[in-house]
Parts: sequence; structure tokens; C-alpha cells
Amino acid sequence: MDTEDFRSLVLAPSLKIVNMWSLSSEILMLGTALTESNLHYLKQHPGPALGVCQMEHLTYLWACKYIARHPRMRNAIVAACHAEVMLPFEAMAYNLRFAVLMARVKYWAIPSELPKPDNITGLCNYYLRHYNTNLGKATFEKAIIHFDKAASVVKQGYQDEVRAR
Repeated sequence: MDTEDFRSLVLAPSLKIVNMWSLSSEILMLGTALTESNLHYLKQHPGPALGVCQMEHLTYLWACKYIARHPRMRNAIVAACHAEVMLPFEAMAYNLRFAVLMARVKYWAIPSELPKPDNITGLCNYYLRHYNTNLGKATFEKAIIHFDKAASVVKQGYQDEVRAR
């Protein structure tokens, strides 16, 4: 999938519609998706994770419990995904918006602030600490390449949008 198409058509609108957007969050989420799936795989090979952010079932269940305690967030996510009820885990593979928003919930629940958008190393480390964890396969060396690309795509996308106005 084209990175800019994903950013402009799925990622940014999804985050904005549920009021979970910031420049830092957009870079963080794009960096996460690039590192986890390279915007290519919807199922982990090998492994149980699904979606562009490669969320595992236990993380999905945790996120569902978290948003059950936050009804406004839950309702916003369900509405943003054009659903009547919370989508099942398998929706991670076929609903890009749902996959992005559930991964964003994982980060949203963390009490610390996101690093600033120009702190790519900080965003990369935030991902490694809070999403990938020490049991994950991503390394800093792999992730920083994707986070650099994410920052570049996000910043270029917004420059293009400003010029188009």
C-alpha cells in the first residue's frame, strides 16, 4: 500500500474523527504501522497478530476492556468504523480504520506524554517501550528507519496540503 495514501486517506482522518490526533500521534502511528507490517502484511507471518499495526488478540481484548470504561471513546470508535457494535478481532485484517484506532487506544492509555513530533528517536523509543515491548522482534535499528520515513511522509503530506489550499 502506498504510504502517503494510507496516511492521508486512513490514518489522519481516523485519528481526527475520534479526537485522538496530534502531529506526534500521526508520526507514531505511521511509524508503528511501517515497523510492524510495512503496510504490506495484514497477518503476522508467523504469528497471531492482525492488521497494519499487527495487534495480537490479547492486546485487542485489553483495548476492548479499556474502551468499555470510556464509553465516549468506544462510541466514537464504533461510529468511525461505521459499525453498530464493537468489531471482532478479525476486523483488524479487513478494517484499516479499526486497526489504526485500536492501536491508538494502546498508546492513549499510557499516562506519559508523547514525545514532540521532531523527536523521532523519542517516538521510536516510545513505540519500542509501549507497543512492541521487549518480547517483540523489532529492534531500534529497524524501527528508526521506519520512524524517519514516517516523519518525512507526514511532514511532506502536510506541506502539500497547505500548498493545495
